[in-house]
Amino acid sequence: MMKKIYGVRMFLMGAVITLAACSSGQEDMEMPQNPVQPEEMVEYSFTDNATGTKASVNEKVQAVWDAGDKVTMWIGDSKGTTMPYVFETDKGGENGAVFHGMVPKSVNSLCYYAFYPEMTKNTRTGKLTFSIPADGTVRQEEANSSSHLAAYRAMYAPVVTRTVASTSLTGVHFRQLTSLLVFDIMNMRKDIIDVSEVVVMASKPVFYEEAAIEPGTEEVTVEQTGDPVNSVALSLGDTDNGVKLEAQNGRMIAYMPIVPSASLQGVNIKLILKVNGQEMASLVVSAEDLMAARVTSFEREKFYMFYLDVLTSEIYWDANKSIADWENGGVIDIPV
Repeated sequence: MMKKIYGVRMFLMGAVITLAACSSGQEDMEMPQNPVQPEEMVEYSFTDNATGTKASVNEKVQAVWDAGDKVTMWIGDSKGTTMPYVFETDKGGENGAVFHGMVPKSVNSLCYYAFYPEMTKNTRTGKLTFSIPADGTVRQEEANSSSHLAAYRAMYAPVVTRTVASTSLTGVHFRQLTSLLVFDIMNMRKDIIDVSEVVVMASKPVFYEEAAIEPGTEEVTVEQTGDPVNSVALSLGDTDNGVKLEAQNGRMIAYMPIVPSASLQGVNIKLILKVNGQEMASLVVSAEDLMAARVTSFEREKFYMFYLDVLTSEIYWDANKSIADWENGGVIDIPV
C-alpha cells in the first residue's frame, strides 16, 4: 500500500521588539531581539491493514476500530529517547484504519511502540497499567453492543527498530492485553424476560482487576496486580431493569472484558444470570473438564464463548459446545 507523506504545519511564536529612548530625547533605531525559532511539525501515519483490529467487536467476534479512537505512540531514535505522541483515526473501520499524529520534524523515528487507549499522562518511563472492574461496574447498555469495551480493552504494540527514519511507521503490531468472555443468551420461555447481569463464579479467587506491562519491550508480559477475587460481573441494560429478550428464542450477545486470569488448575466454574430480578445459577463445569479442554486460564488475546439458555426454572449452560469453541482458540490479533 502506498504511503503518503503529509504537508508540514508551522507553529509560529512572535518575536518581542523593545523600544528605547536615547538621553537626548531622540528615538534609537528599533533593535529586534533574537526571535524564538518556530517548532516545525510533520504529520506521521500508520495504517492498519488487518481484517481483525481492536476494541469493539461484531457478532462474529471480529474486532473493529471506531472513528475517533486514539493511541499513544512513543517515537525516538532509541528506546531511551522516545517521547509520546497521540495518534487518531478519523473513520475507523472493520477492514483497516489509518491513524495520524503530529510529531516534531526533528524527531528521528528509528524506534517506536504504542499503547491503546490513549494515555492521559505524559508517560515516558515506568510501567503502563490498565484496569477492569470485576464488580459489575462495566455495563453493556444494549443487546449485541460492544461499544462499552473501548474503555477496557487495552492493547500494546511492541517496540519496532529500524535503520531509516520516515513519517510512515511500519511494522506496528498491536497485541491484546485482555481476555474477552462472550455470552450467547437465548430466552426459551414463553414470556418476555429482563436479563440484567451475568456473573462468572470460580471456586477460588482467580480474577484480577488490574495489571501492568513494561513498555519498550519486544515481548509483552502482562503482570496481574492486587488481590484476586472469585467472580467477575457484567451489568446489562441502560438501567437496572436489564435488557429485554423476546419470548421463545429471543437472543442477545453480551461481551465481558477481563484481565487475564490466574491458573484455573483445580478450579470449578459456574455462571449466574439475573433474570427478572432473580439470580439463576447454571451447572458447574469441573476443574477436570477445564483441564481436559486444555483451558488452563483465560488468556490474553483470546475470546471464550458461553452458550446459555434461559429455561423456566434454570439456566442451561451448553458446556460441551462452549468448551469445543475454547479448544479452537479464538484469537483476536491486530497486525498493522
